[in-house]
Amino acid sequence: MDSNEQTRTLLKDKHILGQQCQRNWDLSQAMPKEDIETIIHAVTQCPSKQNLDYYSVIAIQNREIIERIYQNHTLTAKGRKNPQILAHLLLVFVAKKVSYADRSREVRHAYNVKETVANPTSGDMVAAINEDQQQAIGIAGGFATMTATMLGYKTGFNKRFDKTEVNEILNIPKDRHATLMLGIGIPDLTR
Repeated sequence: MDSNEQTRTLLKDKHILGQQCQRNWDLSQAMPKEDIETIIHAVTQCPSKQNLDYYSVIAIQNREIIERIYQNHTLTAKGRKNPQILAHLLLVFVAKKVSYADRSREVRHAYNVKETVANPTSGDMVAAINEDQQQAIGIAGGFATMTATMLGYKTGFNKRFDKTEVNEILNIPKDRHATLMLGIGIPDLTR
């Protein structure tokens, strides 16, 4: 087996591992600081439409904050909590307000220029910005998951949480909102 074939096999194995949602964590072990920095680097250096800054990421290791979010603000419609956020590291993706003025000339011209100049909050432009933002957050989540998996960690996404309360806990400004959470850590293999 040549090195490219070995690499492809390894990547395919990691793809399968990365798609599994982890809900049990071995908090008796610690994640090295260098690994956390590598994951954060992946999340902040991935591609986005026009390379715009559509989101920010809050990286939380403080157990008290993670537990507070979990205990009171992650209930699902069926009344269950989402333990995937109880990981060693919790990434909270925060959608930023992206305006018409932030868009490049090329993107603005893809829409009715007269409409967007007269009304920069037109439906088409707002819809395009929202779509680009959600895609950017999804790509960043994928980068984080793949990087964490390659480093030997497990992950679990959560989008079912009380955004208003989480925004308050994390002191997120009013023009932004928490939109996605990703727990990353060492799995508890006994559960």
